[in-house]
Amino acid sequence: MDVSRLKAWSLAYAGGAVASPVLATTVSWQAGLLVLGVLLIIFGCRLLSQWQHRKTLIALIREAPAGTLVVHREGKGGPSTRIQVGRTSRKGPQ
Repeated sequence: MDVSRLKAWSLAYAGGAVASPVLATTVSWQAGLLVLGVLLIIFGCRLLSQWQHRKTLIALIREAPAGTLVVHREGKGGPSTRIQVGRTSRKGPQ
């Protein structure tokens, strides 16, 4: 196989976008860094969201009057939950 056919085959195999092994390595590193960056951004947003959720729940529990019922609907975090804040004058669950 002569060199011109080999070059044409390698360009056709790579879709014409990558002309050399050095460029192929650079593109794959750039793609890897892009994917890693996107994953870190998503992780950071989810972490901030969870932190804000917990902060809001704690503030609600601190400021809520006795007998307040806090209901969390079913979602990604798990099943629905009911929390009663403080004590009521009633005895036992109703």
